[in-house]
Amino acid sequence: MVFSEDEEAFNYLLDEMQSTLKGLDYDQVLDYDMECAKAQNDARVAVAEAYETESGSAETDADTETAAEVTEKTEEDSTTKEADSAAEATE
Repeated sequence: MVFSEDEEAFNYLLDEMQSTLKGLDYDQVLDYDMECAKAQNDARVAVAEAYETESGSAETDADTETAAEVTEKTEEDSTTKEADSAAEATE
């Protein structure tokens, strides 16, 4: 695709690939993957907090992101990716 002969061939291949992804219900896969990533992140944060509590070592609040902050960033990234995909689809 990157080595297409011209822009028309590139756009054809891009449209074909995007149609294939939509046909395979890529959005559903992405949503599921994002849910898993959020759950994994929440588990990591919980383990880090448990470690800090048990060991007595505590980082400053400025150095540690809460699970809600990380989840919010993840959701923003997801929204940005979805917007980019939609923009590509309309090009």
